[in-house]
Amino acid sequence: MMKLKRAIAITIALGILAIVTMGFAILALNDIFHGEADLRMEWWMVRLLFLVFIVFIATTFLTIRQVRKSIPN
Repeated sequence: MMKLKRAIAITIALGILAIVTMGFAILALNDIFHGEADLRMEWWMVRLLFLVFIVFIATTFLTIRQVRKSIPN
């Protein structure tokens, strides 16, 4: 049960992090769209958002699997 609570807490934290990075990625994509001079940091932010989302989705699936195992049939 403790592993499940920890997995849920991690999933929630990653979800909040994904929302925050999405806000920064929107600003970065806006700069990319407008063709700012140096776009290295903006592209770095988009890559970071992608990484956070992939980890969040994987953690969500693993947490759902743990929840399914803990529910009696």
